[in-house]
Amino acid sequence: MTQDNRRAPIAITMGDPSGVGAEVIVKAIATMPADERGNFVVIGDRDTIERAVKACNVDLAFADRGKPVPGAALLEHIPVEGLPGKFGVLSPACGEASFRYIEAAVRMAQSGEAAGIVTAPINKEALNSAAIITMAIPACWRR
Repeated sequence: MTQDNRRAPIAITMGDPSGVGAEVIVKAIATMPADERGNFVVIGDRDTIERAVKACNVDLAFADRGKPVPGAALLEHIPVEGLPGKFGVLSPACGEASFRYIEAAVRMAQSGEAAGIVTAPINKEALNSAAIITMAIPACWRR
């Protein structure tokens, strides 16, 4: 729960920073009434989200999760070095980023800071290139 007893927001992970996730999220949030945007927090990269806002030609602002602004969507910026800075590029950094966004969302849900999690598309090849899958999955689950 949030401090003012409203339900915690739904965490939306951005998915692969080079994929369609940021654009899908931006388009969806832009269609919401401004007073409902605070019910969701996007977990991802600020530059990618801003690039998606521009590419989708929508009027949408993002505020830091801890500093809400009326009418703005919420963003939990997770910095990852080496992101390509454009859409459509397969990259180990994007695989790492996708994993880190999901990891942050899980932590938020476990602590009660998020009521649930929605994930945008991830790229399994990017995850594999970042060696995330073998590190993240317990040995007892791998066969």
